[in-house]
Parts: sequence; C-alpha cells; structure tokens
Amino acid sequence: INQVFHFTANDTLLHALPLFHAFGLILALYGLKQDATLLLVPWWTPGSLASALLKHPVTVLPLVPTLFGLLIQ
Repeated sequence: INQVFHFTANDTLLHALPLFHAFGLILALYGLKQDATLLLVPWWTPGSLASALLKHPVTVLPLVPTLFGLLIQ
C-alpha cells in the first residue's frame, strides 16, 4: 500500500467511504497508521461533504467515481 498511497502526518483525510468495505477500511487504517488526521463523514451527502471541505484543510479525498460524480453535479 505504501507504493500507491503516501499519507503522512501532515495529511488530512476526509473519509466518506463505508468502513464495512475493504477499500474504505484499509484507507482509514492506513491513514491512522501514518498519523494522518482522519475526518469521518457519518452520513454522505454532497452538501455534508462540501461543508467539510470548506471547514477543514483536506489534502486527501478518497472517493469512488460515483461519489465524485455526485459531488460535482
């Protein structure tokens, strides 16, 4: 995973992926392992994600293509 993701303690992850899915859980745990700040979005809506992006200095936004599409609509 180190070859693909290069999270550091300076990163802030805005995590809106389900933690019951392997990809979401692995990204969250890897971010914590690297001492990155992890911001969890409890209920995903385009508005809640946009609000969190405005409030926090997010450096990593792991989303699947469907969620990116909903965000830019």
